[in-house]
Amino acid sequence: MNAASTSPDDGAHIPADQIRNPSEVDRNDPNINVVEIPAEKKQSPSFKEQVFGYAKVIRGTALGKSDVKEQGEQVLRGEETIPAKRRGSTSN
Repeated sequence: MNAASTSPDDGAHIPADQIRNPSEVDRNDPNINVVEIPAEKKQSPSFKEQVFGYAKVIRGTALGKSDVKEQGEQVLRGEETIPAKRRGSTSN
């Protein structure tokens, strides 16, 4: 038994039948401990992706092309990746 623990169950293990969604619990009930797990953090775009995204935003704004601007914003938010660089001849 852990010396710091004041009860036989230290709370390190929570049975699956006691796990609830936040919408299912009364947060004002003093007998309930609510633990919220933070959402998975999106990885921020790499430097190369940021440059590409900002370039698309600036180009779309300057040329009045909202679709190009939106694509750049999606890259900056990490929702879209930059296209792979084409190598060699484009003719088949």
